[in-house]
Amino acid sequence: MSSEFDFDNKIYISQIIPTVQGEGPLIGYPSLLIRLGGCNLRCKWCDTKYTWTPSGHEVFTDHRDILKKIKIYFDKYNIRNIMITGGEPLLYAKNKEFIKLIDYFADDWTLTVEFETNGSLLDFRKMDDYLIQMICDNRIQLNISPKLNRLFYKTEAEYDQMLCNLQTFVKFAYSNNLNSYNFKFVYENDEFINNFLKEFNIDELEDIYVMPHTPDRKSFNTKAEFFEVYNKKALETVSFCMINGFIYCPRTHLYLFDTENEEF
Repeated sequence: MSSEFDFDNKIYISQIIPTVQGEGPLIGYPSLLIRLGGCNLRCKWCDTKYTWTPSGHEVFTDHRDILKKIKIYFDKYNIRNIMITGGEPLLYAKNKEFIKLIDYFADDWTLTVEFETNGSLLDFRKMDDYLIQMICDNRIQLNISPKLNRLFYKTEAEYDQMLCNLQTFVKFAYSNNLNSYNFKFVYENDEFINNFLKEFNIDELEDIYVMPHTPDRKSFNTKAEFFEVYNKKALETVSFCMINGFIYCPRTHLYLFDTENEEF
């Protein structure tokens, strides 16, 4: 396999998982998670680093082949939500077959379509016009989870560009009644989120979800030890949300499954 991704012409899928949405406004929804390969960031605590390189993924050039592959899940479960995650889904923002796939899902009134995105590539100048239209028509729910540590970006300019892209998007959304988006932050401490919101400086930002930082399960001997640490961080996160008026968001899948990527 090539050492480089071809995001405009190929769809790299590392996982397809029937599950429930564990985060955000659609928490608990019966969902089909489609995890794409490729990410533009390098977060040190990322638990899906296997998506960073082209190897190990199933590669598609026709969206109809993906629909054939996932049919078994729709036959077995009453799927109500499609989670497009990664990696970073917006790397595929000019891929025609990817956009046909999203259009197929979004055209089904029984389904909600979510993009789990870090938001750094949310730039309408660099996206396919039809994908932009689907977003503007509220056919795609954007769950935007900015990565707040500048060290995760290759350069300071990339962080600043992320900030600019999101500021531009939120202002556009507010002016055009675009309401199918929210912001999600992982809470490590007060500093990163407060500093980001201060830099962001957008009054129109609503529906901020905050999730507790998840420790690495592999560093614990038992589930009880893991949840003792996790629950302590969860209570700190609740306190932070209460003080700031944010929405506390548990990571439900961590209570249900032994691993974040386990099937139902």
